[in-house]
Amino acid sequence: MSRHRRSFTPAQKMEIINYYNEHGQAATRRKFEISQSVVSRWLDKFERHGPEGLSGKVKTSKSEIELEVVQLRREIREYKQMVAERDLAIRIKDELLKKTLSNSKTAE
Repeated sequence: MSRHRRSFTPAQKMEIINYYNEHGQAATRRKFEISQSVVSRWLDKFERHGPEGLSGKVKTSKSEIELEVVQLRREIREYKQMVAERDLAIRIKDELLKKTLSNSKTAE
């Protein structure tokens, strides 16, 4: 395997992505002699920007990044709320279980 940096045209990148989708990671790496991280990066760009993303000309704007940060913060807040609610439910069940066990011991 060569150690020099190779460049690929958008058409070649699209061909590799299609091959990856059909044949999987290992076969793609062997056939094209590229790393998984390269293919993952191309897939991400393709999913975000379509075929134009593979040309390297599409840049993520600051507003897109800020919007994504806001969305991620909202998701984190929602997940924290879900965890807090689940934790509260578990505590309530534990307390009820303790009361039930202590009441059954005193009844004996």
